[in-house]
Amino acid sequence: METKNKKETLSDTVSKKLEDMITTQMKAGDRLPTEMVLAEMYSVGRSTIRESLKALSSKGLIVRKKDGTFVSDRVKDCLIAPLDLLITMDIGQINDLIELREMLEVSMIATAVERATDEDIKNMERILWKMQNPDLQPDESRELDIQLHCAFAEATGNTIIKELIKAVQLVTVKNLDYMSNVTLKRDNAVSSHSQIIEAFKNRDKEKAIETMRVHLSIFRNQEKEQ
Repeated sequence: METKNKKETLSDTVSKKLEDMITTQMKAGDRLPTEMVLAEMYSVGRSTIRESLKALSSKGLIVRKKDGTFVSDRVKDCLIAPLDLLITMDIGQINDLIELREMLEVSMIATAVERATDEDIKNMERILWKMQNPDLQPDESRELDIQLHCAFAEATGNTIIKELIKAVQLVTVKNLDYMSNVTLKRDNAVSSHSQIIEAFKNRDKEKAIETMRVHLSIFRNQEKEQ
């Protein structure tokens, strides 16, 4: 009996370590190391790894296939579905969601500026360059906007923050009617996003915070004018 309890405790410990690795270092679709590699990483037997993976699978964090074990796409759905339900059932208002987005993004931007790597900033610049294409369709502009804000969040190194911000944005987009003057909206977005990225390059946290606050307030006011 003592051996069984020890084995269960060890499996729980490994499960927590694996869950931490998945939520902080990996994204949906990423492939986990093999059972043999994981066993070596955590200095346990492969049977313990199997039990740990089974527990994570039951939580919906991973999917086990013939060609390996992968981080599940359901992680994103777990965030999006409840937010969407609050709006569609009139439990929460769309303005509440916009306010939540402002709270999250203004708070996280200082940490993002502090932790951003050169590659993070290059990725932001690549997305911004794509946003300046005058031939973009409205849905393409919205997708790039989401990508850029996710890139800001990704610079924090916190996967949960990135996925939460993405979920809030996706649900906001789904529940809003967008301006017919897409060019005006895109021009405003490119200008403010450019200033935010410049703040990243200068490691200017105060400038990033202020510019993000102004950018999101413009977004909120434009929606009110609809």
